[in-house]
Amino acid sequence: MSDWSKKAAQQVRMNKEAKFVGDKKALLDEENRKRRTNELWVKLVNMVQQKCNEFNAEPEMANTLYFSSENSHEFAVSVGRTGKRFTGRLDESNYRFNFDSSTRESAHSFLEVQTWIGCSDAEVGTQEAGPIDMESFLNDHLESLLGVS
Repeated sequence: MSDWSKKAAQQVRMNKEAKFVGDKKALLDEENRKRRTNELWVKLVNMVQQKCNEFNAEPEMANTLYFSSENSHEFAVSVGRTGKRFTGRLDESNYRFNFDSSTRESAHSFLEVQTWIGCSDAEVGTQEAGPIDMESFLNDHLESLLGVS
């Protein structure tokens, strides 16, 4: 065997191993995203509902924020009868949370569930910012809805 054949064979083996490891990581990431998407969605919806309840419990704020959820894949928050709304929809097929807001400049937005670099588990975030804090995201949207941001 020549030096060339040894080096070439070694490179082929390394390439196969790298592809195998990459394919295995992609499968694990996909399973992780699938598993975490519903879990994170439920957490987000519960957080929205809790924030609405807490705000409505403040003095003179009773019945200001109306939370509704007709099914487990959607929610809506509105401010009285003003027509101001913030809605969310789960898109399991794309591991996305889609949002519409009547009070934000960018009316349509989405978050996606990914295994971000530096994270051991799938988290919610954006391609631009990476993983985000869901509570801060919701605070920003609810404050916009209330006209305080």
